Amino acid sequence: MNKGTYRKEYYQKNKVKISAANTAWEKAHWGQQSLNKRRYFLRTAYNITLEQFDAMRVSQNNCCALCNEPFDDTKRKYKPVVDHDHRTNKVRSILHAQCNIMLGIFESETFRRNAERYLDGQAG
Repeated sequence: MNKGTYRKEYYQKNKVKISAANTAWEKAHWGQQSLNKRRYFLRTAYNITLEQFDAMRVSQNNCCALCNEPFDDTKRKYKPVVDHDHRTNKVRSILHAQCNIMLGIFESETFRRNAERYLDGQAG
């Protein structure tokens, strides 16, 4: 029996045990794993460190730079995210995820023109 066949058979016989062991490992290591992923993402996407991100958040008094409301890490749309200029890739500040999406839409000239045309048509 070759190695690959043995592994498949072993897995089939021990699915429950293996799944429980994997779940236990993930629970024990999730925080560090998540932190490492965040560090990697900030470095590769924006060329900043987690410490720089945290310092920006503190300098903004833990509030969104756009709407000045506090961040809430438990609610997806109020989580802090990096805002950056898509042309220059320069980091601007930390915003709520929701505010960052709205700002991205607002920055689109095509969207603004279409929205103005739409609203002008609704006025009459």
